[in-house]
Amino acid sequence: MQTIDASVMSRLRTQAQDFQRTQPYPWIRIADFLYPEKFDQLCKDLPDPVLFGVANGLSKGAQATKS
Repeated sequence: MQTIDASVMSRLRTQAQDFQRTQPYPWIRIADFLYPEKFDQLCKDLPDPVLFGVANGLSKGAQATKS
């Protein structure tokens, strides 16, 4: 099953250097990165938010290792 459009990925490779130079940090909104029907399926398959815990005030490393 292909979810990512390979032609969009190819186009992104050619723009990578400009993207990395973006200040204050790189950010890009990639139109059509996922096939629309796959995006809809991913949205339907998202886990219920109640499965996630709150981790306020922790560093990213602490959040990643928190069980």
